[in-house]
Amino acid sequence: MILTVTLNPAVDYTVFGGALALHAVNRGRDIPPDPGGKGNNAARICRLLGFPVMATGIAGGHTGQFIRGALEKEGIVTDFLDVPQPTRITVAYVEEESGRDTKIVPSGPALDGAAGASFLAHFNGLLRAHSFDIVMLCGSLPPGLPVDYYGTLIDAAAAHGTRVLLDTSGAPLAGAVDHAPFMITPNLQEARELCGIDAQEMVVERLNALSKRIGLVALTLGGEGAVFCIEGQAVRIAPPRVKTVNPVGAGDAFAAGLACAYARYGFDPPMLFRWALAAGACTAQSPGVTWERGLFDSTLATMNGAQ
Repeated sequence: MILTVTLNPAVDYTVFGGALALHAVNRGRDIPPDPGGKGNNAARICRLLGFPVMATGIAGGHTGQFIRGALEKEGIVTDFLDVPQPTRITVAYVEEESGRDTKIVPSGPALDGAAGASFLAHFNGLLRAHSFDIVMLCGSLPPGLPVDYYGTLIDAAAAHGTRVLLDTSGAPLAGAVDHAPFMITPNLQEARELCGIDAQEMVVERLNALSKRIGLVALTLGGEGAVFCIEGQAVRIAPPRVKTVNPVGAGDAFAAGLACAYARYGFDPPMLFRWALAAGACTAQSPGVTWERGLFDSTLATMNGAQ
């Protein structure tokens, strides 16, 4: 089973329309809201790929109830810590012709130290009660939790013998890498912030050095694929050729593909590469986060020659 952790989830709305006009009314067609947040997106992809998955995190109010119910309808087991503050709502506007997206993302409800302590106890309880193939710690931290909180969760998972895939950015990522997560999946901008340099070649060098201390660093490059760093060796893999419809959630699907491939094959780098890129490409070419399983199978088939 895969455990996804989303500490700052959201109800995601996506609207498709023409070219975005600033400081004006932008009308378009919307699709049903999603139970969002990076970890929840990943949980949905894991379930779609046929893996048992449990989604946890912190949620509250009617929006939190929506997220629980929507995930459960998709066959995902949920066990969130309930808080009084309502979960946030995000909006993405996607330009249909260009595929460019604009996001409006509130920071989320402020929590206190008591909420952080309660979730740590909740998390440890889940680790004691279940045997997880891998834990995915995903997304931003809600205001009020310490910047090194993911490091605390990584240490807790390690104490139970469970490996962690970390998909976050900024200070939470920088504060967690010293705790040796098993995998991290920064995009180029996130990796530049982590390494403190701009040149892509130097970023890859720094990530290669980091990969000597953890299992895998996957540098995602959108339409250019990804660079996978393992034990100081970098491998660049091109993505499947697809038409981008909605890039929102593609990075989350990439991380889910990594987790699922690890759950099925263990630490098999070629399979990790292919599953991650295929899952990300499927979401990029779909209106929403999820898609039909057959799309993944056909996309994966195009990755069979990837080395």
